[in-house]
Amino acid sequence: MANEIETRGSSVDLETKGGSDDLLLIEVSGLTQKDKIEFQLRKYISHYERYNAYMDIAFKANVFFYVVTGSILGFYLTNSDKPYVKIALLLPMLLGIVLGGIFLYGSHLWWKARKDIEDLENALIATNLIIPPPDLHLLFWLLLIFGSIFFAVAASMLVVWNLM
Repeated sequence: MANEIETRGSSVDLETKGGSDDLLLIEVSGLTQKDKIEFQLRKYISHYERYNAYMDIAFKANVFFYVVTGSILGFYLTNSDKPYVKIALLLPMLLGIVLGGIFLYGSHLWWKARKDIEDLENALIATNLIIPPPDLHLLFWLLLIFGSIFFAVAASMLVVWNLM
């Protein structure tokens, strides 16, 4: 599949490679070496900004989950003698299952994206344009651990539900 775009007054052919399951690899032809490096650098900066945003979102979602879960669990334990208070435990259970699924799926997607980013980094490091970046495995492991803990907390809410 080939597309044509306009850049700086000249046309550039973009050839995409890869199947539906692979990441989109773009081969740029018709550009000077300087323009190709600039294109790679912009792509790298975009990946780096997304990496930072994903880390930020992961920690904020984690804090949000534990604030909500702690508050509801505290409310439930102080008012466990009242009818229908048990229903409040459904929110942490549901939130744990949903966030756990999202985080585990996100870790799978990040593992696939990491390869593309590392190839781009190696190309840019060879041109001495960037220094070695932060470890990309950290986000994968954090998403995997957070997702697993979310499922564990949801399961423990089920145990509390059955005990009380």
